[in-house]
Amino acid sequence: MPESRPTPVPLDDRLARGRSDLLDRIEQPPLDRIRHLAARRRRHGRTLGTGALAAVAVTLTLLVRPWTGGAGPAPAPPVAADPTGGPIYGDAGIIINGLTGPVTDVPGTITDVEFTDPDHGYLLAECGEGATCPASVARTEDGGVNWQVTELPDATRGRTDLDLLAFPDGRLAVAGGTSYVSTDGGRTWQLGGRAKPLGPQPGDRPVRQPGSRGADGCGYGVSIWHPDAPVELGPVDTLGISVCWVASDATADGGWWIGGTRDGQAVAAVSRDGGGTWTETTLGPAAGPARVQVAVLGGRAYAVVTSPDGEIRGFFHSVDAGRTFTPVAAGPPAGGPGHLAGELVPLFDGRLLVAGADNRWYVSSDDGASFGRAAGNLPTVGRLARTNSGYVAYQLFSNGWVAYSVDGATWRKLQIR
Repeated sequence: MPESRPTPVPLDDRLARGRSDLLDRIEQPPLDRIRHLAARRRRHGRTLGTGALAAVAVTLTLLVRPWTGGAGPAPAPPVAADPTGGPIYGDAGIIINGLTGPVTDVPGTITDVEFTDPDHGYLLAECGEGATCPASVARTEDGGVNWQVTELPDATRGRTDLDLLAFPDGRLAVAGGTSYVSTDGGRTWQLGGRAKPLGPQPGDRPVRQPGSRGADGCGYGVSIWHPDAPVELGPVDTLGISVCWVASDATADGGWWIGGTRDGQAVAAVSRDGGGTWTETTLGPAAGPARVQVAVLGGRAYAVVTSPDGEIRGFFHSVDAGRTFTPVAAGPPAGGPGHLAGELVPLFDGRLLVAGADNRWYVSSDDGASFGRAAGNLPTVGRLARTNSGYVAYQLFSNGWVAYSVDGATWRKLQIR
């Protein structure tokens, strides 16, 4: 008897089954959250100005992590923690989500904010000379909605030269002459100390030494902090550069940047081994003391040379993550601020965001050759700074408010002041 053969499955059925299997393996986007954001953007569209981002675009943009450049689970965007529909401020694709609930009061003025991931953040508030309060540190575990405040020792009363350093797993340090460290997210604090240099170690962090600058506002020393404990390891050799700026966070490839002058030249240098060795780039003559800072996002990098008080002297652009730079604009770029306030913020759409000393926001679409002002109903801003997992905007509305952003485009006003 001839061997029986199975009945062939029609081609259409096989294709349908393959399509179904493929869809089952694909992780679906958070459609409920996207629909909610889209509806919310439509309600507030008139207040955002013509440059506001659509909700879906904002949501998808935030799925990329600017501080890693790699794959992995994306953090929930800050806007998703704002279900009650608070005020929104925006223009030119820059959006700030306003307050949505109770605000925590912190004594003094917020001077330093660091986020180790989009949920876990810490801030330092200093009480200036003549104040009755010591400095304090506040912590959040929900992206800046709720905060707990802890006072630092009484010796910090009147200090205005403190720096907050945040390491993974709730390890913190407050540097500035006498240092204090915490291993429990700032709940308790102990006197810090110094340890013998260990040689470059993973996670080491170069930090500007408070109080070490010269009369020209430059000449800072650079010290290394090790995350275990954490503990200060002492100063490092910076190749004779008169340092005016030290990056507050490493780039995705582990590089720590410093900038300043040497032998009449504006110089930027990067270390990828915790300050053990440095690779430097000369950006041209420096007319007196120069503050050089660098910002890197993927292969794009920007450098700007300013005077110590922020007067812009030149912009530079790189397409190889800062290994080489090309001059873009000499002096203040067209349409931009004459003086820079804080750090450069590269955006995922290829633009560059900065704050001016005039307390306004500016964006460039040509690598810093020219800028346009982002106005709309955006509040005034004091300065922009990078943190471990995004960016911080200080002195919003000129009265102490702070905002945090994962990507530099969408910001959340922190519920503390």
